[in-house]
Amino acid sequence: MKYPCENCKLRAAYDKNPKSLVGRFWRWQINFCPSWRGYFKSLQPEKQEELRKKYDFKKYQYFIFGRNMSKKIMIIDGGPRKNMNTADF
Repeated sequence: MKYPCENCKLRAAYDKNPKSLVGRFWRWQINFCPSWRGYFKSLQPEKQEELRKKYDFKKYQYFIFGRNMSKKIMIIDGGPRKNMNTADF
């Protein structure tokens, strides 16, 4: 599925001037935008990390506990934390 986030005019406004009203609105709304969530999760982990740094974006981070992927994974997405097995993905 294609996401409009790559060519979003609001995102371009943020990139041009992060302190503009439109730019600040875009940065605020990506915290709950379903399109941004889908787009962000569809990216490779390296690209996700790049966007996290560029936009100071802290949601949808995965922390792996244990030695292998069969252990528990904690998902932090801005809401309450919950433990999930890898089979839940």
